[in-house]
Amino acid sequence: MTQLQIWLIVMVFMVVFELITVGNLISVWFAIGAFFAMLTSMWTDNILIQVIVFGVTSLLSLFLIRPITAKALRGNSISTNADRLIGRQFKLSEAIKEDQWGTIKVNGVDWSVTTVDQSEIEKNETVEVLALEGVKLIVKKV
Repeated sequence: MTQLQIWLIVMVFMVVFELITVGNLISVWFAIGAFFAMLTSMWTDNILIQVIVFGVTSLLSLFLIRPITAKALRGNSISTNADRLIGRQFKLSEAIKEDQWGTIKVNGVDWSVTTVDQSEIEKNETVEVLALEGVKLIVKKV
């Protein structure tokens, strides 16, 4: 088996692996590196040079192209009005217990709340919203 065939097999394997892990951008960079190593194998039989070309082009494509493709794949994120709650402070309507979420009322709507570390916070304490996780808010005591 020639070096060109080995690099072709590596490239095809990396492309197939990328297709199996759709959208994760894991191995496409190594497929690009294998492609350039395969081209290099047409000009030289020196395996060290081919491996260096493989490594350098894989890393360059990872660091230069990945941010662009990741942004393109992510698409337009749609902000919701709930994002505006982050950073705001509210009084607890129901206490946060070790094994039970609390609630806060925002514009007449009850929201389930919990803390990052599941610490307890008493009713009527002021909390600040840190994050939105699914349908509940993550808060901390002020």
